[in-house]
Amino acid sequence: MTKINGVDTKVIENIVENYKKNPEEGIAGWSSSVEWIGGFYAEAQIGDHKPVLIEEPDWFSGSNKGPNPAELLLSALDGCLSISFIVTKSIRQPCCFLFNWVISRQYGYFSSSKNHFY
Repeated sequence: MTKINGVDTKVIENIVENYKKNPEEGIAGWSSSVEWIGGFYAEAQIGDHKPVLIEEPDWFSGSNKGPNPAELLLSALDGCLSISFIVTKSIRQPCCFLFNWVISRQYGYFSSSKNHFY
């Protein structure tokens, strides 16, 4: 097993090879449903995970039980970009400092994370 940045590169390489042979298996399906509870409070059921609480902050007449929808949207975008870049960089090693610098300048405003690409 070869791990780079915590990514098992062999698993990713096998998935890519499988999708090349069977492109229809590369079509992903995700599910999410949101149930309004009351006021500005709702719960999202995402796949098989625990419900995600969605709420507006106190200053906006909510009770701050969870992140608001805009925060969830930004987190989803940041997570997607970050994970995509880490996996891509882990598989394609000729990346360098310049790549990291460009990505951090281009997308850094989405994240307050202290983690950096290796």
